[in-house]
Amino acid sequence: MIEMPVRPEDNNANVLSPHLSPKLLGILTDYKTLCAPYVPDVRDVLSGRQYRFKVNFHDTAFHFYHGCLMVQVLHDGLLRALPHFGKTDDGKPYMQTLPEHPLHWFDDFLTLPKSVLLFYFTLMKDVFKSEPLRFRWEDPKSGEVSWVEPPVALRSILQETEWATAA
Repeated sequence: MIEMPVRPEDNNANVLSPHLSPKLLGILTDYKTLCAPYVPDVRDVLSGRQYRFKVNFHDTAFHFYHGCLMVQVLHDGLLRALPHFGKTDDGKPYMQTLPEHPLHWFDDFLTLPKSVLLFYFTLMKDVFKSEPLRFRWEDPKSGEVSWVEPPVALRSILQETEWATAA
C-alpha cells in the first residue's frame, strides 16, 4: 500500500486556496477579513495621499488610481474598467453612472466572477465606512448633475455585500 502525502490542514480559514471553485469562494469566503489589510491604502489613494495602489485577489489585480478611485481590473488577461467612486462635499460615497455610449464598460465589469465582485464591493464598502452609496449622473449634453437609482445589474451585488444605497 502506497501512502500519499497529505497537505497539513491550514488553521487560517481566510486563506484562499486556488483549488476552490469560484462558486465555493462566494460561499466560504470572509470578504471583510480579506479586504481589511487593503482598506487604509485604498483610502490613501482616494484622499490623494497615495497616487496608486494595486490589490491582488485570487487571479485578479485591481489597480486604484489617485483621487477618484478609478479602477482598472486585470482578470484572465483582459483589462476592464469601472466608473469611478468619489466623495460628495459632505464626505458621502458615490459611484459615477455612465452615459449610454461607454455603458458597455460597466457591463463588462459585471461579467467578472461573483467572488471578484463580492471582494471588490466589500472592499469599497469598507473604504467608505459602510456609508450608503449614491449614484451620480452627469448629463453629457448639459453637464447637470443629479442623483439616480443604482443600476439594476448592480443591485444584487450591493444587496449581497449589505451595502445600502441612498438617492
